[in-house]
Amino acid sequence: MISERDFRQGRLRLSTGARAGPGLRRVGLGAAFKWYRAAAEQGDPTGESNLGYLYYRGQGTSRDYDQAAKWFRPAAQQGNPYAQAALGLLYEKGQGVPLDYVSAYIWYSRAISGGLKASGESRKSLTHLLTPKQLDQANTLLKAEAGQPRTLQQQSTPSAPAAFVQSH
Repeated sequence: MISERDFRQGRLRLSTGARAGPGLRRVGLGAAFKWYRAAAEQGDPTGESNLGYLYYRGQGTSRDYDQAAKWFRPAAQQGNPYAQAALGLLYEKGQGVPLDYVSAYIWYSRAISGGLKASGESRKSLTHLLTPKQLDQANTLLKAEAGQPRTLQQQSTPSAPAAFVQSH
């Protein structure tokens, strides 16, 4: 069991290291996995997103798209744009989730709305794969969502999936 003090210190080291880029290499992928998992299990969206990233890339653990999707989803639902883009990619490729271009389009759109403009190209490429009916369906769902009050907080702390989004 990780103490609350160790948990807070570990999260701080990882979050500042992740922003610096090579921070994960400094603390080691095994340690990063341990701390991100602890944060994720407490519902921290950055921890969830980063844990999803490690599972997706097979860093610090074995590659597991099902686990990546499991951890990206709650972070994405809490408004983390990196997790939203990552979930869009999983749906686009059918990795860890069923292949679903409508869901991919929706998650990329949410990432764009969350400030992650890099998802625009991914979403644009999907428009050539969607039928007009599917595109209408996705846009109708997004419009309905836009009319609802926003109850989930956007994350301001960059997470490791920033590199993930830029490399895909």
